[in-house]
Amino acid sequence: MTIRWSAVLIGFLVDFLLSTLIQSFARPDFYPTPSLSNRGDLVILLLSALSIGVGGYVAGRLGREHRAAHGALVGAVDILFSTLLGAAMSRPIVLMEGLGLLLAGLGGVLSNIGRSDDVTK
Repeated sequence: MTIRWSAVLIGFLVDFLLSTLIQSFARPDFYPTPSLSNRGDLVILLLSALSIGVGGYVAGRLGREHRAAHGALVGAVDILFSTLLGAAMSRPIVLMEGLGLLLAGLGGVLSNIGRSDDVTK
């Protein structure tokens, strides 16, 4: 299996930029204690997970083969990056990262729709 790491990096950068934009709308004390019962926090968490899925889609499109793997790697890099930065890993954040990983893999799979140059291995 050949992984195009440049595709994963570009997908992660798309995710990072979208997440930064989305989280700029969060309340100031969002990261220490996001709440699943707060509608605004829930929207920010879901949109952040969706941005990881968009990054997975971009990586899948650029990867050209093994699209789901490229997408899932964007989610894995996102989790690794968050952990290395020492982000507060409260339960809602962990749930968002897990959902983001699933959506990134799904984004990679969906990147195959409409492609005529698909290489199946």
